[in-house]
Amino acid sequence: MLQLASALDTVNAFIDGRGVLGALVVAGVTTGAGLLWRGRRPVREISWSVEYDQPLNQGQDAPGSAASAPAPQPKPEESPYFWDIQFRGEPVLDGSLVLLRVRSTGSSSIDPSDFVYGLSFEFPDREVLGFKVRDNRSVHKAVEAERLAAQPVVPPPQLGPDPATGPSTASTSPTTPTLTLAPPLAPDPTLGPDPTLALDPTSAVPDPATATIPGRPAVSGAQGRRVKAPLPSKFVLPTFQFNRGTEFRLLVLLQGDARTKSVQADGELVDGRIVRHDARRPPLRLIAVGASLAVLIAVLTLGVRIGNDALTPTASCAEGRLTLQGSSAFAPVANQVRNSYRQLCGNGVTIDISADGSDRGLGDLERSHSSGTIAMSDGLPASATGTEGLTRRPVGVVSFAVVANTGLRATLPDLFTPGGISADELRALFSGSTGSLAPGLVAVGRTHSSGTRTAFAGAFFGGTDPEPQAAPACSASTRTGFCASDNTMDLLSFVNSHPNAIGYAEADALPYFPDVQVVAVDGQTPSTASVVSGAYPFVATEYLYSADRPAGLVADFLDFLTSPAETAAVRGHGFIACTDLRSTKLDGACAG
Repeated sequence: MLQLASALDTVNAFIDGRGVLGALVVAGVTTGAGLLWRGRRPVREISWSVEYDQPLNQGQDAPGSAASAPAPQPKPEESPYFWDIQFRGEPVLDGSLVLLRVRSTGSSSIDPSDFVYGLSFEFPDREVLGFKVRDNRSVHKAVEAERLAAQPVVPPPQLGPDPATGPSTASTSPTTPTLTLAPPLAPDPTLGPDPTLALDPTSAVPDPATATIPGRPAVSGAQGRRVKAPLPSKFVLPTFQFNRGTEFRLLVLLQGDARTKSVQADGELVDGRIVRHDARRPPLRLIAVGASLAVLIAVLTLGVRIGNDALTPTASCAEGRLTLQGSSAFAPVANQVRNSYRQLCGNGVTIDISADGSDRGLGDLERSHSSGTIAMSDGLPASATGTEGLTRRPVGVVSFAVVANTGLRATLPDLFTPGGISADELRALFSGSTGSLAPGLVAVGRTHSSGTRTAFAGAFFGGTDPEPQAAPACSASTRTGFCASDNTMDLLSFVNSHPNAIGYAEADALPYFPDVQVVAVDGQTPSTASVVSGAYPFVATEYLYSADRPAGLVADFLDFLTSPAETAAVRGHGFIACTDLRSTKLDGACAG
């Protein structure tokens, strides 16, 4: 780290000294190129980029891998792996999640008639299980319209022309273009709805003569043998209205080899183009040449100084086995850091994650004092007894959200407005009195060992836990009252399937639950701005505990997690690192 800091100081000195003239030249060239770019911008342009592309349930310690083969496979509800992604009843063990950003960056809006053929995305070596359109209502409606148009219509039986009347003279309507996944793929109606991220039901229905099997459509082989047909690696969007300056996102669930992370787009526009832009464009506003030079010099100098956030991640790559146990709210961040660490260090390290609650994870470490375990805790434990021999390290702040099933719009239309729910109404609901809210609600909390539950009590009840200690577990038969869930995913699954449910959870996993939405509290939602300003109280400092003084793999993983490069990589996932809290209202959150 000292060598890295020395190298950065050398670069900064170059910029401050002899490099100033070079910076002026770069600034002038950049300004001229930006003005030329603005003048030559095409009439119609679709710009797309990959914002997120990470594997799910992959690695030597994932279920079904060679390293874990001798161990008995746990039941789905008992699995220690945080991401339990399923497709038609079967686990997606080699899945990956991709988030695409699509923008209209031309000088004119794009009409449906401007598409020579539709915009499509292909993922070589991977298969498309499903996709969702987000952040643009008009594009979402276009996709939904095509989905409805693609629903099969069974014509009446007609084997041929009537001998008495001859061939039919009825006119044939042009075929309506449909949203397709190539080759055609349809969900198996015998499996019921997919509880995770299901395939968007917009594809054509296969031949009824071919039956389906869980996970893939079945086709007949040469001798009548049933074989699994490959799933599509590509999907095509319908033509749509795309106004200048607007954008949307595509959330895509894939399976297959994600090492190449290859994504390809296709399509054609009249007097336009479709391009990939993973970097931001230069600013569009024309400014005076002198001001441009001054600003660009400052940006160049400052950019090098802040370059720690964009450095290539490095790790010492200590070998061995590490277990992260505890907070289910911090588990998504831990999972992403684990994947990055293993990509750098290869197969010499095994990292397990068990999201079984803050108190339980910390209690296990207190009893075992295992040198290969890190306990993840949302906030400090109620009692310091037992933690005297442990080393505590604050790494940042986790934000939580009040969530509710979107079906409550019918009975509580104001719940999903910017005002949301008041803190008083929330206190009344979780203390056993519905107050001014509609009757028949289910208040969904966490079990007593949860750090999220402790953070909820601290944010809205002054630290006093209002929820019953022996609350019943949430089940399919729960209709009213209060129930508790063991972890974040179980709570969100329950809220997603019960139209009268309202609860609280870490909100980063919400894309997997389409019927769950964040509810503002007193007009505040868990955004980075509201958290660092102190306006949103439902947060907790995330502490990582280790036995004695951390060493080896434990120490290296902690250093890697808190490095500037990895801090930048996990930014925006409901987690704000300690380095990002400096000079904010939460500056003291990482003090101890």
